[in-house]
Amino acid sequence: MAVLVCAVVILVFLIPPFQAPDEQRHYFRAYQLAQGELMSYRPPPGGEQGKSVQELHSQLGGMLPRAIDDLLFASDAVRLRFHTDRRTTPATILAALSIEVSESDKVYFRFPHTLGYPPYIYLPEVAGILVARVFTKRVLLQFYSARLFNAAAAMSLFALAMWAAPGLSRAILAFAAVPMVVFLTATLSLDATVNAAAAAFAVLCLARMEPGGWRRWAAKVVLGAIICAKLAYAPLLLLLALERRASAVKRASAIALSLVPTVVWLAMIRHVTVPIRTDLDLDLKRQLFQLAAHPILAAQMFLDDWIVNGTLILRSVGILGWLDRPLSVWHVTLSVALLLIGLWASKRPGNRPRAAAVTVAMCSILAACLLVQAAMFLVATPVGASRISGVQGRYFVPLLPTLMVLLARGEGSPSLGPKLFVAAFVLSIAMTLIAVAGAYYTL
Repeated sequence: MAVLVCAVVILVFLIPPFQAPDEQRHYFRAYQLAQGELMSYRPPPGGEQGKSVQELHSQLGGMLPRAIDDLLFASDAVRLRFHTDRRTTPATILAALSIEVSESDKVYFRFPHTLGYPPYIYLPEVAGILVARVFTKRVLLQFYSARLFNAAAAMSLFALAMWAAPGLSRAILAFAAVPMVVFLTATLSLDATVNAAAAAFAVLCLARMEPGGWRRWAAKVVLGAIICAKLAYAPLLLLLALERRASAVKRASAIALSLVPTVVWLAMIRHVTVPIRTDLDLDLKRQLFQLAAHPILAAQMFLDDWIVNGTLILRSVGILGWLDRPLSVWHVTLSVALLLIGLWASKRPGNRPRAAAVTVAMCSILAACLLVQAAMFLVATPVGASRISGVQGRYFVPLLPTLMVLLARGEGSPSLGPKLFVAAFVLSIAMTLIAVAGAYYTL
């Protein structure tokens, strides 16, 4: 765990600013919340827009310090994204330290993608920004502080999973060390906390089958609420129903309480949301009508998405950055081997899950996969398109811990297992650090 924490802290500063999927938009939203603004809004009449604003995005966002716009250019964030042949230097990023925030100098930013996520999922980033603002006006330091707090939240959730089931620690660490996972943990991506919460949730629900006190149930509800910030993962809440000795009312209440924050938030913003892009014919209502009117055609589209794009979806788990910095085949192979060794070197506390529990867990994973596709069909696929747009491998990563807990050994591991795990773990972490440095920097 100490090795992983050190690696994550290094990656927080090693990964150039805004080089994770949608990281700049998550930072915009977190900064808006740190300013005390709960809702995003359309640009004020005559308001100046930032130079980094992408015209294809709908006009829904907020007024933020111009220094953030300057940071995007000074740190090479715009120049690096999707250009694998380009590199930056440490000196270039350090030079951005001179940019300071002026609260009286603001421009408008568009970030319609982020309003659908309930504000509580941004609490770590908001805390990081608020703490940094007490000590400095340098926007780059505020950015790194937000990253550090987000990473600390994710690592705390991984530690919770290890505490709840010490025998599964190696499996949990193997998951946390997957290049895609450890990379996102060090950024402002919401996947950082969602992935870690999914690991802790799976352990509490599947590896600790005995009834727990109110603290454990509260922990499950909080973890469920974090997971449901991305509503496509709501089927994982079915794991709450597996605790046999808890009453049906208690189990149903836990599921409902996990869902309530996100559902309430979506109800609050139902009149505010807009299509995320203006250059595509995106319409949620028409897509819902198409789904209801032609369920067989929709099912065929969902199946074709796996047949046509399945390899690409799986491959994207081994690509860092904006899914534009692919890792070597050897690196991905080592990552898969580490997962298998982690399972082999783990020991499940208590008995293996019953057949009914395995069935429920597998059905929840399958349902979440379908909801991920449905979400992208509704909000990112043009009306009338023959293929689903925007499905990425990273969207399925939070489902992996549930599968790993189900597969973990129950009888312990041979003496060679831990040694193999340590070697593979350290090598995988080292290769990820080297890969990130080589993908973005020239000396």
